[in-house]
Amino acid sequence: MFLLTILLILLSSIGQQLWRISNVEKTYIVRRLEKQIVVFQNQWATVGNADRIEIPDSLEQMLRARIDRMSSEPKSILQCCAVIGRTVDHVILEQISDDIADLDTNLGQLIALDMIDPQHSPSGQFEYVFEHIVTHNIAYSMVPVVTRRNLHTRIGDSVLLKNQDNPERVLEQLANHYHQGNDGSKALIHLAKAGRKAKQQYNHQVALKLYTQGLEHLGESSVDLLEEQIIIHEGLGDVYKIQGEFDTAIKHFEQAAQITGSALREAKIKRKIADVFEKRSEYETATEMLQQALEDLKNQPNLVEEATIYNSMGWIHSQKGDYTRAIDMATRALKLVEGTTAYDIIASINKNLGNYYFRKGDLEKTNLYFENGISQAELIGDKMLMAQLYNNLGLVENMIGKVESALDNYKKSIELKKQIGDNVGLTNSYSNLGSLYSTMNDFDASLKCHQNALEIAQRSGLRENIANVENNLGNFYFKQGDNNQATDHYLISLDIRKEIGNLPGLAEVYINLTGVNLKEGNLETAEKYSREGLRTAEEISVPQAIAHAWNKVGMVQQQKKDWREAIKSFSKAAEIADKANMTLEIAEANRCTGEVLIEMGNQDQAKTSLQKALEIYKKIKSIDNIELTQQSLSKLGKHLPN
Repeated sequence: MFLLTILLILLSSIGQQLWRISNVEKTYIVRRLEKQIVVFQNQWATVGNADRIEIPDSLEQMLRARIDRMSSEPKSILQCCAVIGRTVDHVILEQISDDIADLDTNLGQLIALDMIDPQHSPSGQFEYVFEHIVTHNIAYSMVPVVTRRNLHTRIGDSVLLKNQDNPERVLEQLANHYHQGNDGSKALIHLAKAGRKAKQQYNHQVALKLYTQGLEHLGESSVDLLEEQIIIHEGLGDVYKIQGEFDTAIKHFEQAAQITGSALREAKIKRKIADVFEKRSEYETATEMLQQALEDLKNQPNLVEEATIYNSMGWIHSQKGDYTRAIDMATRALKLVEGTTAYDIIASINKNLGNYYFRKGDLEKTNLYFENGISQAELIGDKMLMAQLYNNLGLVENMIGKVESALDNYKKSIELKKQIGDNVGLTNSYSNLGSLYSTMNDFDASLKCHQNALEIAQRSGLRENIANVENNLGNFYFKQGDNNQATDHYLISLDIRKEIGNLPGLAEVYINLTGVNLKEGNLETAEKYSREGLRTAEEISVPQAIAHAWNKVGMVQQQKKDWREAIKSFSKAAEIADKANMTLEIAEANRCTGEVLIEMGNQDQAKTSLQKALEIYKKIKSIDNIELTQQSLSKLGKHLPN
């Protein structure tokens, strides 16, 4: 099908003369394909979809026969061209065809037979091209294996000689030829280099292919080439970690660590293994590995690697809810590299410090560190860091009510993470975007985002990410009034977060379980969860969580008609939220305060609180809360004190 599709497209556009098919061959093809092709004005054309045309075996056989009928020298040149590639550099062809007496005459014959076409490259160099991939594939397949491997090695040598001033730009071409050649050492060296280049350019699928090809040549080399082996195993670990294949990543990191003789290199690899354990929420194992890495550095000190390790330690503390220690570790890391050119680690530290201060409710420092991080990430073109920072900016903007900006930054983050194949990071961005769509009442888009996030998280075995998506799915169903489904998802999230000891996540789920039990009228259960949420939030000293918890405590008291205690709780929530510039929590505290004041008969103050809430809800486009607040405002003047 593939052969004929290309053949017919070409014939229908430039006619039968290109292939110089005889009348006998033409008659045979037309008889075999009379319902699929027609001859119109001496041109061939397809009937219907060319992809569905069945190819007769003899078409390939006819092309093979035409090549077989060539004399030895044109055939040899054609095969050399085929091994070079679909585009043939004339200089390279000359170097590997030095045993051919009259190269140009033979090339002329191939051109006359329409096997290749001459052209000038964009740089002005003379070259030839196989216009039809069919011709190239068949000519290549007809080169004997031993001859083919020898030619690939010679072509690699010629390409390297021609580009000796800048071999970096042809690394993948060199890797391809040496991989298919007969020199294992050259293959290993260039596959390692080309894989590293592809990884640095975030072309992870190409890097994975090149590194995997490199594994095939381990043991073939006459020398050890330990450096290349380390590059390949460490590179595979990096790529598999990004793709969420953690067991395979650890296996390759450990293989790299076993053969390195450098304390610094071993420390770096142990830190990478620790990062994998952290992603699997195995915080104690990750911390132990980082401590080992610090011990290794005593034998070969390096400030940048030491800073990177302390930055990783800070992140683990943040995952456990200890933001004070997280800030201490990150600040220590930043001091080690300030004034250096280690912009990637400096940007990463700034990103993490922004996260920690965001959790502590200091939005001024949050924005400062995020903006510093983005400028440094853009300076060095670090797409992964840029994607993470766009996601984090979206979180901040969502919290302060800048919905459109948040939406834009989440989408930027997702696009970059798709480009670089950051499957792990995509779960967070999809989940955050889904929550934002839910706030905007775009439930179809919200559910699709959450499902994408959950699929990636489950495939990668990311327990905290799974817990986060389950919690957000609970929010989604709660907002739609499906309390049973909401509770199921919240409880899945609760179990995972209890098991891995994620205190910030626990506080969040306790608070959400309070809300769903209030809706169901389970006051006793709601009160229990509200107190657990408040206790956990105060333990980790996160203003957002504390304000949210006080709001939920107040709602329980409101349901119990304990008006004065409810007012106190909402006031505490509003005070904390106001200091942290938490728009949604400020609005919720004011709305609930207004509802209680209506019950207490204080309609003027109730109106003030409700109007303040309504103004915020309109700003952040929270449609459900706008309607709820307007309903409360409509009660004014109609409600007698209770």
